[in-house]
Amino acid sequence: MPALTLGSVVFRDFEIPEKVPLGGKQAGKLHKLPGGVRIFDAQGPDDNNITWKGRFRSNSAIGRAQQLDSMRRAGRAVDLDVLGLSYNVLIDEFKFDILRPYEVEYEITLIVIEDNSQGLDFMDALGGLDELVGADVSEGMSLLGGIADAVDVAATGFQTAISVIPQLAGASLSVLAPVRTAAHVLNGAIDAAVDIADGDIMEDPLGGNAPDAGVSDLLATMAAMNRQVGLLGGSAYMLRAISNIENDAG
Repeated sequence: MPALTLGSVVFRDFEIPEKVPLGGKQAGKLHKLPGGVRIFDAQGPDDNNITWKGRFRSNSAIGRAQQLDSMRRAGRAVDLDVLGLSYNVLIDEFKFDILRPYEVEYEITLIVIEDNSQGLDFMDALGGLDELVGADVSEGMSLLGGIADAVDVAATGFQTAISVIPQLAGASLSVLAPVRTAAHVLNGAIDAAVDIADGDIMEDPLGGNAPDAGVSDLLATMAAMNRQVGLLGGSAYMLRAISNIENDAG
């Protein structure tokens, strides 16, 4: 299950914000009577606007931003799903800043038309810790695979360390110690691979400055950018997996 979707757009990797603020207040009027008596005339829930910031980082970053901007322009209500919670919303504001051809920062504000999640069992919607972690690790493995041998070995070690634990939910810190060690090794391997990709990009960021710069130079730079996108995206999933595991530790 995707962590965050809006209409037909499935958010992934760095597109997903660290947090999505939900909730609201109770609409109504407070009447203050003599003697300190208070009566609140409740008029129903008044959901806050849902606002978050994120970042598109891929060769299709600008196109992804334009897709959301087109939804804003259309002015039609769409469905928002946040980890199993469902809302019918309208895009009130969408802003984006193009930093690089492959990197776009964005900020979005949604007006809640209807909360479809009332009455749902939240934990049933999420599917439990083991399922959430398994989905994140699987997605992280697909993004990290084949980029660097050291990352492949470390990612496999992390996945194996998790798989041998019968139940992650409520596991003790002592049981989770091998998982935490494997996560540390994986983070180190990813950081080293990111540094190498950064070096390749900075060495020749535009494929050569000379007028006769070859296509091969440009392709090499784009390949380094793609490696970096995969590494950073895979890292985000793996970090979320270990964070969820540690937060639930008994």
